[in-house]
Parts: sequence; structure tokens; C-alpha cells
Amino acid sequence: MLYKSAGPLLSLFKFNQSIKLKKRKTDIRSKVQKMDIQDAEFEDKSE
Repeated sequence: MLYKSAGPLLSLFKFNQSIKLKKRKTDIRSKVQKMDIQDAEFEDKSE
């Protein structure tokens, strides 16, 4: 009986984890879009 009830709980846990992962990715994407990223210019000082 415990084994039968573990199946739906496990699928619910996996579903919850996937939702958290998608939310985290969208949060990171929105933070990156808000950042003012400028092109960096580097001088080669190896000479």
C-alpha cells in the first residue's frame, strides 16, 4: 500500500521541481535583460 501511494507523490514532486526550475530560468533571464551590458574593449598587452 505504501508503494502504491509513493508513485503519485513522486510524480507530484517531479512536477513541482520542474515548475521551480522554469521559474528560476525565467527569473535569471529577466535579470539579464534588465542589466546594462556594454561591450568591453581589451588591449592586448602581450607585446
